[in-house]
Amino acid sequence: MRTLLLLGAAVGLATAANAQNTASSSQTGTDHEAIITQTGSNTATLTQTGATNEGVIDQIGGDNEAVLDQSGSGNYGEIAQPSGGSATNTYATVTQSGTDGKVWIDQGRDANGVAENSSADVEQGGADNVVYVTQ
Repeated sequence: MRTLLLLGAAVGLATAANAQNTASSSQTGTDHEAIITQTGSNTATLTQTGATNEGVIDQIGGDNEAVLDQSGSGNYGEIAQPSGGSATNTYATVTQSGTDGKVWIDQGRDANGVAENSSADVEQGGADNVVYVTQ
């Protein structure tokens, strides 16, 4: 059975455009999926232990921090921090231990094509792991 966990911290009011959102999720087992979607100034932490898990963190805006920690084999992790008009101070950290892990990180640019103070750290242990980073 596939378990899906959706966490959203979307800002719907114009007065809260620069809201600070925090989300965290922890899953243990196999074949889980977690998606965290945030708009504004965000912090997200996602931890998955087991095999064939999928973790996705989408953050739109500036001043974002995403941490994804996966252990086990065949896991997939994705962090997307597109510009949304501001691409400053975006930080992505992924740690995967095990085999056949895949990581994709995309950090966008502001309206002037600049990605200021963006960083991506990926640590993978095991064999046959793949990482893609776009800044």
